[in-house]
Amino acid sequence: MPVLGFYVIKKNIIERAQAKVKNDLNTARLIYQDEIEIISDVIRFTALRFFIRDAISNNDIDTLKKQLEEIRKTESLDVLNLTDKNGKVLVRSRNPSLYGDNQSHDELLSSVILDRRVTAGTVIASSDELIKEGQDLAERAFMKLIPTPKAKPTSETELTAGMMIKAAAPVFGYDGSLVGILYGGTLLNRNYEIVDRVKQTAYQEIKYKGRDIGTATIFQGDVRISTNVRTEDGSRAIATRVSKEVYEQVLTKGLAWTDRAFVVNDWYKTAYEPIRDINGRTIGILYVGTLEKPFADMERNTFLVFLTIVLIATLLACMLSAILAGAISRPVTGMLQATKKISEGNLGYKVDAQTGIEELNILAASFNEMSTRLDEREQNLKVANKKLAELNKTYLDLVSFVSHELKGILASTTANAYSLQDGLLGTIND
Repeated sequence: MPVLGFYVIKKNIIERAQAKVKNDLNTARLIYQDEIEIISDVIRFTALRFFIRDAISNNDIDTLKKQLEEIRKTESLDVLNLTDKNGKVLVRSRNPSLYGDNQSHDELLSSVILDRRVTAGTVIASSDELIKEGQDLAERAFMKLIPTPKAKPTSETELTAGMMIKAAAPVFGYDGSLVGILYGGTLLNRNYEIVDRVKQTAYQEIKYKGRDIGTATIFQGDVRISTNVRTEDGSRAIATRVSKEVYEQVLTKGLAWTDRAFVVNDWYKTAYEPIRDINGRTIGILYVGTLEKPFADMERNTFLVFLTIVLIATLLACMLSAILAGAISRPVTGMLQATKKISEGNLGYKVDAQTGIEELNILAASFNEMSTRLDEREQNLKVANKKLAELNKTYLDLVSFVSHELKGILASTTANAYSLQDGLLGTIND
């Protein structure tokens, strides 16, 4: 029973922990989607501004460069560019000197050109594309992969591409025709805003023995590009990789993972789900996790408390049993002694009729009543025997007297008979 009870408690703790992580993943997803919506709204509303239409109509590139750069900085975007209706870059706000290249291969731009509506999502930007936007972005994206315990073996040693939340919106002229496309976004590599907001929202910066109890990560493929998981030296575990079993489940199969998993250097209760691009391809992973050690310690402490309670309860039960056994055995022992006394002839022997147990009190009272009646019957038998002895003596005396008298007569008769037989009294006639 103690083992079963502990199993039920442990199972409940694990289920609650895993359910909490699932809810935390929902929170992370909402925050991530909210960031996509924010960037989408910024691009959409910016595309509606009159100065863009006017500048495009007047081919006022300088005004476009200046205004877009101000908006990019105000909205904390890493990229904010404008193309013509065919996808040819008119303005790169971060790198004004570089323009004129064609971005029609970009899936977001192609979608806007085709559907004439705002499109937003997560994309992978190549190293070349990042360099066009600015060398600093390419440097942020570049990572030397760090060997990670339990990760899937790989021949790759570095990461050069970047993951971006990106949105594109059509720019319409006053006549309603498509005159350009505005696109922009935020590079997620080494950008910790989303993961830290998830941790703050879901875990309130709670620590356990000096370590964050909750963590969040954005993976590009299987590489951590934004995380608050810490290495042994306390730095963010950037460029470390996800475990092999999670890789197979999430990146290969495209399914969510909700279970314990090894994260960099410790075990966590975790939840992972795929991050997909606008065409549904899995390009990354969104993760949240709770350090397993607090729950393991809770299980151990619960077991110790449970075991202590069981031991104390067992000890109390033994003591109570001993007290009850003594309360029962003493009167029973007394009654056994009383039966022995009665068998030895002490018929008037009595036991204590107040034992504290009602049934034994009734038994003792019945025993005492039986003993009293046996004693009374014994006394009556003694009186009757005495009377019988006296009557018997009188009878014997009477018999003795009668016998004595009869013996004299019989002796005289016998003597006379022998005298007659022997002729001592003369011859007897016919």
